[in-house]
Amino acid sequence: MKDILLKINSLKKYYPVKRGFLYRIAGWIKAVDGVSLDIEKGKTLGLVGESGCGKTTLSRSILRLLEPDSGKIFFKGKDITRIPPRQMRRLRQDMQIVFQDPYSSLDPRFTVGRIVEEGLRIFNVLNKKEISEKIKELLEIVRLPRDAINRYPHEFSGGQRQRIGIARAISLDPSFLVLDEPVSSLDVSVQAQIINLLYELQERLSLSYLFITHDLNMVRCVSDDIAVMYLGRIVEKAQNIELFSSPKHPYTQALLEAMPVSDPGKKRKRPLLKGEVTMAINLPSGCRFRNRCPHAMDICSQQEPSLKEISPGHTLACHLL
Repeated sequence: MKDILLKINSLKKYYPVKRGFLYRIAGWIKAVDGVSLDIEKGKTLGLVGESGCGKTTLSRSILRLLEPDSGKIFFKGKDITRIPPRQMRRLRQDMQIVFQDPYSSLDPRFTVGRIVEEGLRIFNVLNKKEISEKIKELLEIVRLPRDAINRYPHEFSGGQRQRIGIARAISLDPSFLVLDEPVSSLDVSVQAQIINLLYELQERLSLSYLFITHDLNMVRCVSDDIAVMYLGRIVEKAQNIELFSSPKHPYTQALLEAMPVSDPGKKRKRPLLKGEVTMAINLPSGCRFRNRCPHAMDICSQQEPSLKEISPGHTLACHLL
């Protein structure tokens, strides 16, 4: 039986689009539109999709950095969707985030020690001496020198800054981390180092990850399960091996086909997708992917497919199956 840490049901987050002299609402951007997902304890769920599909909005809605419009969020079996701010603040010790940009996510006015200790000071979980020892321990865990404690972020490389961000995120001993494209702005060699560090921390601290990326090679390396997102909705979810060996949704197939290959002369099995991602304010009727889908049928323009289980652990939203 699965031990579910985080469960979200039909989560929605819309943004109003206002126009005209009176600034009236002319439409809605459906950034997250009825998403349901589970994340098991100690596991990594990879979330992939093109830029603008709603991955970051979903992650921040889960943490309630953005307030969802509807749906349910269950963390450790407790509904946290509408709990008051004071209770949510205590819960934030257990749910943390590592941001995409290691440059803008660190306050340049603070030393590394002040950045890492911020959460410890806010929640008042340790005394002054214990905080000092904790910071030294955290810097050692993420493989930064102890003298980094009195230095400033501009004195470090991008990879080192991301290590500072990770140290800050794990300072309160959370059980769940959102990793919002944590290596996308780093060199390839540094990416490998950060991924190895995240592996070690997951084993050492029993962490669960939501790993957001648009790099399919990366998500293949780090994830236990993978969810594919398109224009605010999950179109396919499966275990890592099954998704890569037997993708069912045309969008998933196209993403995998677009992955770089070592042999430039190798022919692709399927043609690459044509066109751009549809604007979330101007969604087509029926299936959101039908304007780019090579297999679109009449029903695709009339009815939006629902997410259904086609085999154990493999769900799909497509009229083809």
